[in-house]
Amino acid sequence: MLAINYLSAPGTLLITFTSKRMQKTLLFKFVVLVFAFVGIIFSANAQVTTSSMTGTIKDPQAALPGASVKAVHTPTGTIYGVTTNADGRFTIGGMRVGGPYTIEVSFVGFAPQKIEGVNLKLGEPYVLNLTLSDNASNLSEVKVVGVNKNSVMNSNRNGTSTVITRQQIQSLPAISRSVNDITRLTPQSNGTSIGGGNYRSNNFTVDGANFNNQFGIGTNIPAGGSPISIDALEQISVNVTPYDVRQSGFTGGSVTAVTRSGTNDFTGGAFYTMRNDDMQGRRIGDFRLTDALVQPYDEKNFGFSLGGPIIKNKLFFFVNYEKKNITQPGSSRIASTPGLAYGAPGTPSTVVQATSSFLNEVQSYLRTNLGYDPGVYQGYSNISTNEKIFARLDWNINNNHRFSVRYNRVESKTPSLASTSTSGSAIGSVTNFAYVNARSGTALNAGIPFSNSNYYQAQNLYSGVAELNSSFGSKITNVARATYSHQNDPRTTDSSPFPLVDILDGKPTSNSNLGSVLTTFGYEPFSYGNLRDVETYTYSDDLSIALGKHNITLGAQAEYSTTKNGFQRFGTGFYTFRTWDDFLNRATVKPLQYTVTYPLTDDGSQAFPSFKFAQYSAYLQDEFSISDRFKLTAGLRVERATYPDVSEIRTHPLIAEQTFANGQKINTGELPEPRFNFSPRFGFNWDVKGDRTLQVRGGSGIFTGRIPFVWIVSQSGDAGLLQYTQTYTGANAPFFSPSIAPNLTTAKGAVGTTIPGTISALSKDLRFPQVWKSSLAVDVQLPWGVVGTLEGIYGKDLYAATAVNVNLKDPIFTTINGYPDSRPFFASTANARQAVNTTAAGVPSTGGTQVVNAIKMTNKKGGYNWSATAQLTKSFSQGLSVMAAYTRAEGRNYGDQGGDQLLNLWSLPATSGNPNDPQLSTSSNLAPHRVVATVSYKKEYLQNLATSFSLIYEGSAQGRYSYTYVGDYNRDGVSGNDLIYIPRDASELPISGPLVITTTGQPTKTYTVDEQKQIFMDYINQDPYLSKHKGEQAKRNGASLPWRSNFDFRLVQEVFRNVGKAKNSFSFTMDVFNIGNLLNRKWGVYKFVNSQSLLAPQNTAAITENVAPTFKLNPVNGDVVRSTFGTTQSISSTYYMQFGVRYNFN
Repeated sequence: MLAINYLSAPGTLLITFTSKRMQKTLLFKFVVLVFAFVGIIFSANAQVTTSSMTGTIKDPQAALPGASVKAVHTPTGTIYGVTTNADGRFTIGGMRVGGPYTIEVSFVGFAPQKIEGVNLKLGEPYVLNLTLSDNASNLSEVKVVGVNKNSVMNSNRNGTSTVITRQQIQSLPAISRSVNDITRLTPQSNGTSIGGGNYRSNNFTVDGANFNNQFGIGTNIPAGGSPISIDALEQISVNVTPYDVRQSGFTGGSVTAVTRSGTNDFTGGAFYTMRNDDMQGRRIGDFRLTDALVQPYDEKNFGFSLGGPIIKNKLFFFVNYEKKNITQPGSSRIASTPGLAYGAPGTPSTVVQATSSFLNEVQSYLRTNLGYDPGVYQGYSNISTNEKIFARLDWNINNNHRFSVRYNRVESKTPSLASTSTSGSAIGSVTNFAYVNARSGTALNAGIPFSNSNYYQAQNLYSGVAELNSSFGSKITNVARATYSHQNDPRTTDSSPFPLVDILDGKPTSNSNLGSVLTTFGYEPFSYGNLRDVETYTYSDDLSIALGKHNITLGAQAEYSTTKNGFQRFGTGFYTFRTWDDFLNRATVKPLQYTVTYPLTDDGSQAFPSFKFAQYSAYLQDEFSISDRFKLTAGLRVERATYPDVSEIRTHPLIAEQTFANGQKINTGELPEPRFNFSPRFGFNWDVKGDRTLQVRGGSGIFTGRIPFVWIVSQSGDAGLLQYTQTYTGANAPFFSPSIAPNLTTAKGAVGTTIPGTISALSKDLRFPQVWKSSLAVDVQLPWGVVGTLEGIYGKDLYAATAVNVNLKDPIFTTINGYPDSRPFFASTANARQAVNTTAAGVPSTGGTQVVNAIKMTNKKGGYNWSATAQLTKSFSQGLSVMAAYTRAEGRNYGDQGGDQLLNLWSLPATSGNPNDPQLSTSSNLAPHRVVATVSYKKEYLQNLATSFSLIYEGSAQGRYSYTYVGDYNRDGVSGNDLIYIPRDASELPISGPLVITTTGQPTKTYTVDEQKQIFMDYINQDPYLSKHKGEQAKRNGASLPWRSNFDFRLVQEVFRNVGKAKNSFSFTMDVFNIGNLLNRKWGVYKFVNSQSLLAPQNTAAITENVAPTFKLNPVNGDVVRSTFGTTQSISSTYYMQFGVRYNFN
């Protein structure tokens, strides 16, 4: 007997079992007690971790009620058994993924049947429809339907999914051995984006445990996409439209994985792979990478696995260990020299503007005069590490109850170049000041930081799962699961404490664009005390009941997490100097700006904003077999999010009493109200002919996602109650000090008496993102065993996350007499465009000039995306399998959800309108055209040899981009987000005067007004996007990078020998990535946009309804831009190889 009791404590779920047989097992009682205890902890999104089997047993005339169906998991001896109901139907739930299984069906008076070699896929029920004959009949009359391993032609399949088995995982080329190497096989994916959402819109679980980057900064999955060894995975399922209500927590795609377990036989293996700079190409079209441009690279990866029985048929173990070490170039950029002069003909794009003599002078001066070592600027290497440990125990308590527990740990550390962001400082969104370039990166005009201004990002994940899988009679199965995950991501640098300093070239391109960054030294701006920490406890319980034609699933789940964030941006201070000479004369010359964030704690120690989050869910689902040919699945999921402890999210009294634009208010102590989110879904599958040669499937439903925790915790960090960011510009800026103590020229205010420059808040009415997805597909069995699929998906945003700046007043005009471009323009000063102004000290003042961005996160409806996919698959009997798919997709959204700060949600989307009223435009999360294909083949010969290969092809555009003006054209306080107007002809391009370009070591270049106009119109005419949209405003993500074809190849040569029943094999592996470049040096290369900002406005502050804007061309790399695309001249555009060895025994 099963009893489920909901206790009075929130989220408490107690499950008790009573059975005379169970009471005899003391250890079983202990397991149940453990689960009763963990019922007080909370759960995240329970996901599918098992498989199942369903079908109908008949004789030639009618159904056979009471027939016995027994499935034995051959490797472990695990037994699952049921009897058919009055309709001859059966369902076995909670089955192990994989196999092989042996199925035995028997009924009195009929010949028993045995089916061997059945393998089960994650989340996809295996359908077995069997027609038995009596003992007097010929066995050839036995009819079995459903044994075909092809999972596409399956009555339980309705949505869009891709299942990758362990054998496929092992055979794929995988340079990083990460989950992202595998999910690219999904036709509806685009890098780490799946199903139209961005990388934050997915949900990734392993054995039901949360493996997401819940904090929301960095990659889609912790540890650079490699939180668990792929050798520890049994299967991965990628779902775009799963109509199973057990799957939640995403608006893009759901990626679920289950891990390997031990068996009755000892199995194991070890591997070693290596890669270095000698294993990569040097030719990119007509360009050859010289030795000076190819820096040392060394990668070594090794690991082992071992599994087997502790007690045969009863208790099993599996362990895995893997470690990767990478030594790689710290930066591909090199300083300009007389022999490789920046901007000179033939100079590669990796050469920067700063000269080696200048950088050597800076380095020597800092060491000698200030006692600070900035590190080196080129020719250095960085070391990355990734270490993974996995262990699992499986216990077959008896035929009806199975218990498993597993632990996974990954600890990784990855170096990165100094952040290019200036958000929250006096450069960018806090003023209308901007740089012409980025302080680091691969852009042609990017600066070159010293190595100690870079940082290391640790990405650690610790996870545990305990699961009890039970069967009660032939109708009821239950899965109870408790999980724990801890994401811990601190950030460090090699620098000693020292302010960050950007040195510019002293060549401003406009009043707001201060010039280009030559070099950077000091403590990386976002690493001081930086910590991202999310600790999550989970619990879920799924109960399935087979009732004739209905399979009922009901469940409850909850989640409890604690998020802690250390983000004291510019914590050591941040200065910008116009030139190096200004820095040398810093005793009398002030910097252009100074920004610092300091804590407001009593003892001056760093504050760590935090909050607690809980979500409770319940769901009910019915799989209704209307007939043998038509199955309908319908369910409802209800979720409720709460914030049980927000003691550090407090009301700022001074902010609360302010009235912002249009009468709006902000309460920094208020979080969204708890509310119910409803996610109804239904799916269907129709076997049109009754023989599984033609099926129509589809469905519709609502999917609820999450908000990155970094945006929630920012409400506490940016409120000015725990810490405060102070900015100074011009005469208010302090003289430079090498101390990291706040260098204030105004008094430090008491807590709650000053208003910070950036305020972050969540609307009281904010809802989690929700999307309504629908799909329709046709699968058909074509000649020669080919399966063809046509599938369409449409998604509609019900609630998309957007942000507004409530301190920004409405525009003052939208049209300019005599000028064809109409758009909103704001007041020309911060004081005039803001509703609330403050002094430099943060004190409210009607005459204040300090920039105050008050960002409130809210929702907006109307975004959408669609995709249409055509796919062909074929598995041959001789070891050959092929798959090819083409996907056409488009999407419109209000922004691509990029950036790590809530401010970015408002400031990053490029616009030609009012940023407080975002408009739909093209999404960069979808590739408009994408082709993915795989071919794999294995051949055994000469008794002890086998050769196999696999080839993956991916073809798509390399991304989307927007054309924007330099600086803050519309005066909304944000630089670089204003979309350009594309002139019809030169008469619509007002150039203010000659353009003079001076570059160190190069002749001065001068372009007249007419020359600039002609150059720009020539650029438009050669550009595939601009040439088609003359007389229009450019659209966000309207332009697309060229198509790129990428082939990855894997070759395995295996030598094996059978010793008794065990197979021992030794394999040599070779992976070649971007192998097309090996065959033809022009293939597989990456392209980049030479410049997305072609025009620099010259009179931004003076523009009125009667004064038109004027421009000059924006030079890049020492000259004007004449063509759209350049070729990336680095190893990313070449082929590269990886060699390895592997030993397996099983």
